[in-house]
Amino acid sequence: MSDLEHAKNELSDDLGSAKVEALVEAMFLAATADGEFAPEEALQFAATVGALTDRKWEGDALHRLIGRLSLQLKTDGRQKRIESIAARLPPGKPRETAIILAAAITASDGEYQASENDLVADLADKLGVDPERAIELVQKVHRR
Repeated sequence: MSDLEHAKNELSDDLGSAKVEALVEAMFLAATADGEFAPEEALQFAATVGALTDRKWEGDALHRLIGRLSLQLKTDGRQKRIESIAARLPPGKPRETAIILAAAITASDGEYQASENDLVADLADKLGVDPERAIELVQKVHRR
C-alpha cells in the first residue's frame, strides 16, 4: 500500500474524529504556509480533501471547516495549531501521515516555497517524526 493510499485509509475514519480533523488541519496549514489561501490553493485543498475522504467532506461542510480552521489559525497562530495537531494524533503512522498529506499539498502546484518547507519541518519536529524520516516521506511525495 502506498503512503497516499494509507493516508486515504486514515482519513476514512469518522470525519468528526480528532485524528481526521488533525490530518485535514495539517493539509490546511500547508496550503496556507505562505500566509494566504489563494483561490487556486483553496480549490486544490478542497479537491484533495474530497478525493481522500471519498467525497464525504465537500460543499458546505468543507466550507464550514475551512472557516473554522482559518479562524483558529488567526486566533492561535501557526505554532499553537501545530501543537494542537500533535496533541490529537497518536504516535506512529498517523503522525507520518500528517507529514505526507502536508507535503502532498505543498507539492500540488509544482513549486516549493521556503515557507512550505519550514511548515513541514516544524510539523515533523512537533510530531516527533525523525528529521531523516520526514525528509524521506517528503521526497517520496514530491517524486510523484
